[in-house]
Amino acid sequence: MVSSSTSLRISAFYAASFVPFGIQLPFFPLVLAERGLDETAIAVVVAVPMVLRVSSASLLGLLADRI
Repeated sequence: MVSSSTSLRISAFYAASFVPFGIQLPFFPLVLAERGLDETAIAVVVAVPMVLRVSSASLLGLLADRI
């Protein structure tokens, strides 16, 4: 069984990892619009990292299975 201390440390790690992105994501398109990007360019800038995360994780998983 996982101790309370371990659970707290894991929770803190995930919070430290994901909270900044959750705070940044709603405001980042506003910053990009302020810098002159149009809606299409903002959509591409916001979507590309998400697509790369999903595709790279799948490809790296396939590579790890082959190795």
